[in-house]
Amino acid sequence: RIARDLHDRLGQWLTYISLELERIMSIQAEPSPDLAALYDDVQTAIEELRETLRQLRAGVTPDAPFASVGAHLVERFSTRTGISSSFHVDAEEPPLGVRVENEVLRILQEALNNVEKHARATHVDITWAIEDRVGTLTITDNGTGFDPSTGVRESAYGLVGMRERAEVIDAKLGVKSAPGDGTTIQLVTAREETPA
Repeated sequence: RIARDLHDRLGQWLTYISLELERIMSIQAEPSPDLAALYDDVQTAIEELRETLRQLRAGVTPDAPFASVGAHLVERFSTRTGISSSFHVDAEEPPLGVRVENEVLRILQEALNNVEKHARATHVDITWAIEDRVGTLTITDNGTGFDPSTGVRESAYGLVGMRERAEVIDAKLGVKSAPGDGTTIQLVTAREETPA
């Protein structure tokens, strides 16, 4: 529903603004550089919205566990951004519950978004493991990193949202980073009871 509302409301407004800018630029003898820059910004916003909608529509189901949906997400991320990426799965056990794995997916999406926008990384490595009904997601990039002790605004890096999603499933989220050393985010889910 959220994806549909975003498409119907925000998507239509952005498309309208884009068309109006095209119309205005077409009747000007020499379109102003500011107008052209604004048009480019609107096109970027439309692409960002499309990617967000794709991510919202992608989700874990009983037939498509996190291991397969995550692999597809990482492959698309690498193709779209040019950042080389690897996705390893070490899970001989059955998938965790859909609710848990959907939150894991959203955390991965936000982490990859951070890598793209802030890390200046050339490579990101993702590992998903399930052992004794505990899932562990590890995301490591070779980007610029940051010093967590300097009080970097967590919201600027999407960490607040990731922590909130982790809390929803009683998981622990850890962040290890240092300037020039990249960043590692590790999510460890609560132990899931084996169905009787």
